[in-house]
Amino acid sequence: MQPGRGPRDRSRWRRLTSREREVLECLGRGERATAIAAQFVVSLTTVRAQIRSILTKLDVNSQLEAVALLHRVQGAGSGRPDGEHR
Repeated sequence: MQPGRGPRDRSRWRRLTSREREVLECLGRGERATAIAAQFVVSLTTVRAQIRSILTKLDVNSQLEAVALLHRVQGAGSGRPDGEHR
């Protein structure tokens, strides 16, 4: 198993709500907070709060670290962070 691709990453991923996961996936595609707010029809303040919550739940210090964790989790399984096969 490669470093960082273990149960700890998956455990942290499962702490996120489905909306937080969607926001993180948007960040992983390089979308800005303003675009995410428009896509989900919420305020920029709401998206910023969701991003802060994501960072706290994942125990990371930056959006870049959160996206890196997302990619590790995606690479560890089926390509989907939640482990579902579709």
